[in-house]
Formats: sequence, C-alpha cells, structure tokens
Amino acid sequence: EIYFKSWWGRGVCDNTVGWGIVYKIYAGCSAVPALLLTLQARATYYENVTCTTETLDEIEAIPYTAPPLPVYTDNLVASYSFDTDFSDYTGNNDLTAFGSATAGVAGGKVSDCAELDGNSDYTIAADSDDFSFTNGTNDLPFSISFWANFDSYNPSPANASWIISKRDEATKEEYQVAFLNNIFAVNLFSQGGNSAYIGKTLPFVPTTGGTTWQHFTVTYDGSNTSNGIKMYIDGISQTTTNSVGGTYLGMINGSEPVNIGSHSWGPQNGEFDGKLDEFHVWKNRELTSAEVLDIYNTENAGNSILP
Repeated sequence: EIYFKSWWGRGVCDNTVGWGIVYKIYAGCSAVPALLLTLQARATYYENVTCTTETLDEIEAIPYTAPPLPVYTDNLVASYSFDTDFSDYTGNNDLTAFGSATAGVAGGKVSDCAELDGNSDYTIAADSDDFSFTNGTNDLPFSISFWANFDSYNPSPANASWIISKRDEATKEEYQVAFLNNIFAVNLFSQGGNSAYIGKTLPFVPTTGGTTWQHFTVTYDGSNTSNGIKMYIDGISQTTTNSVGGTYLGMINGSEPVNIGSHSWGPQNGEFDGKLDEFHVWKNRELTSAEVLDIYNTENAGNSILP
C-alpha cells in the first residue's frame, strides 16, 4: 500500500475527486508507477517532504513502509551450500558423504556444489527431530528447496533419482521426494506404514547431460491433505495430481536417518546422478509462492538467500 495526500487531486484507483483527501493506492494498481513518475518529473520529490508545482499544489507524501524482506533463517533446520564440504549452515545436521560424493565442485548455482555419480554415492544426516514434521499429534508445515542438475536419469523406481527421504521399507516411513517413473513426486506416510499416504505427482522427465540447472521446491501446510502440498519448478507453482492411499492420520517422528541422494532404506539404490546445490529444509514453515519465487530469483542470480 502507498498513501499520498493532495489538496486537490483525483483518486488514482477509484477516480474520486476532492479537496484535502488522503488517497490509498493499492498494490497492483496500474496507476502507481505513473503517479510516482509524475511526482518525480514535476518537482524534486522526497518521502515526507512537501513539494509545490504549478499544476500539482502541495502534494505531501505520507511515508510508505515496505513489508519486511523474508528472513529465510526463520525455522530453517538444515541448509547445505556444498561450497566446501557437507556441513549444515545451522550447525546441527551435518551430512556424512559416502562413495565418491564430493562437495566444492565448480559450476554450482551459488558458488560451488555437490556432485554424486549415481554409483554408491549418497549422503546421510543422523536422525533428528528437526527432520520429523510432526509435534507428536499433528503434522507440521515444512518446505524443501534445492537445485538439481542431472547427468543421467533412470525412471525405474529401484534406480531412479531419490532426492530426500526419511523412512525405512515398511514400519518407520515418514516422507520422500523423488524423480521416478517420469514424475516428480512427494509422499507423506501415515503412522509409519506405507499403506496409507498423501502426496502429489507431476509429470517430469529431467534434462540430462549435466548442462541444465533447475530449481525445485516442495511445501506442505500441515493440513493432513494432499491439497496442502504444493510443488514448484523454477519458482513457478505447478499443476499437480493428488496421490492418496488409505486413511491418512499423520506422520510419525521416526528413528530413521535422512538420506539425500538415494533412498534411505537401501542407500545403494535410487541414487541421484548429477549435481545438487543450495539444499534447504524448513520445519513448521510453509514458504509462500512469493518467497519461493524470491529464492529462485536470488539463487539463480548467483546469490545466497542466507546471511
């Protein structure tokens, strides 16, 4: 919102005319840029300073306070830049690398990145409450954001590209995000089993060859419904399909570690082949669409979203 006061003027958005009126210009009003340009062109214009011209008398700006910029450290539980190693920005959830998984590889989106070759390469973070999106009774919101650059891709579930998962094979399942069967998929599992779940899927075949970076974000509002899950590619919300099985009663706080780069119940399978960068996890925070786009734009320009 922007406010201005004029001794004589026409409401920019509602076309009202009057004396001594304080006008409120709403975000999205197409006249806002034109108004500000007019003020700047006709007199030296500063916020909170009166300026006088022959055609616009005594226009006084009331200070406009912009909304605060997002603080991406709020509710951030893990963040991996991979610039030099597999340490966590928060200091709480460092990754252990296996195989020839390598950090500090040149050519990342923001400085350097991690590279996994799809052959026994993966990383693990120890089990932590930070990675379990429940308060013991109800699901909590979460968001996961990362950049991926695929060298190769096998769509079969056993050999597909599993990005992050916290689960075993049957009784301690929490969630997973993966590219498999030519879809981008996220699943949340009910009470540790795999017969009841909610999720979203999106048709997607990665560009391979190691030349294309893309940004992916998954968010969840904690509502226990597939409709509460959103998926974004390159900052844009995608049209998705709900994936539902059985009666979903919420996730558990399980004891499995978190795998990044393979599936967690058999880490030598489902291995991602390519590069990963700027991998962030938030607990009890559902990023807004504006924040997702801001993260994409900031990191796509080569800048970190973190202090």
